Amino acid sequence: MIIRARYVLPMDGPPIRDGSVVVEGDSIAAVSCSRLRQGFGGQAGNVPDLDLGDAVLFPGLINAHCHLDYTSMVGLVPWRGEFRDWIFQITALKKQWTEEQFVASINRGLVELVRTGTTSVVNIECFPKLVAKLAPSLLRMWWCPELLDLTWSEESRRMVEEAAHWLESQPRGGLAPHAPYTTSAPLYRLAARVARERGWLLTTHVAEACREVPLVELGVLGPNCLLAHANHLDEAEVELLARSGASVVHCPRAHRFFGRDAAPWDLWRRHGVNVCLGTDSLASNESLDMRAEMRALWELPAREVLAMATVNAARALNCADKLGKIAVGGWADLTAVPLTGDPYESVVRSEKPVCFSMVGGKVVLQ
Repeated sequence: MIIRARYVLPMDGPPIRDGSVVVEGDSIAAVSCSRLRQGFGGQAGNVPDLDLGDAVLFPGLINAHCHLDYTSMVGLVPWRGEFRDWIFQITALKKQWTEEQFVASINRGLVELVRTGTTSVVNIECFPKLVAKLAPSLLRMWWCPELLDLTWSEESRRMVEEAAHWLESQPRGGLAPHAPYTTSAPLYRLAARVARERGWLLTTHVAEACREVPLVELGVLGPNCLLAHANHLDEAEVELLARSGASVVHCPRAHRFFGRDAAPWDLWRRHGVNVCLGTDSLASNESLDMRAEMRALWELPAREVLAMATVNAARALNCADKLGKIAVGGWADLTAVPLTGDPYESVVRSEKPVCFSMVGGKVVLQ
């Protein structure tokens, strides 16, 4: 398939005006600054041609922190000023829901993600056994079983073993010890060791509302580590996480929901932290629209913001050669929106809906 657009944003080079992208199978075979004709590879008439017209084609968006279980909780968990009370509200609501409600909630979230141009998702999953009951996913999923124990016991060890056994049946994923206030340090260290040995992602909430256990005590830092929020780390910890190759995922609208101070952008930039974007859950957000997250970062350059949802996230997932950019050999995960002016601004600032999306060479929205 040859896909044409007024602009192509490869993300590893400047915008390409009147660009064409050739997709063969699940991968990108060519990227051109001229309008390729049908018949790429000498097979005239055999290659489908799709002209998106006045649109911007860019790498599919990567939601680096999501809780699909809670999609149907939108508007049901009000913020009353205390983070612990808010957590208790979610816990109480979860106890009331049936498996069918959780399955419907996850499916609803997956549909919304496709509709808004996300192609890859890191999902924190409370109930891994429900994944088998879901509708077939059109997205590239990282399923991450959530781990909580409060106090270490033999049950904690079994929890990690069961999560690891389940993950072996998934194409990709990771382990997700919840947070220092709900997860013991030994469980953190065990999960981190297992994830490193298996080449899995390790993702966790840290320093979301206040300072917590020092990161070094948790033993999680490394290139496979994705830290959600990280709002209250000191400079020494930020330097340490940056040197380790760990990444941070910022959730702008959830951050705003809780009325938090501005994210520590200067500190992250000073130490070269790899920052990604996520939506968090709909218990603390209005939608799973990654472009709405980008619009919330109005004070940052559009090119930098788009990088957080593409190349930065791909790096965090150890997929920098396959995701996050439009380049030969990469996976054909692509999204397009109408052109409204500057191509980066069209993606990041415009509210015009997504007009095309593809995952692994398969069109999922048109």
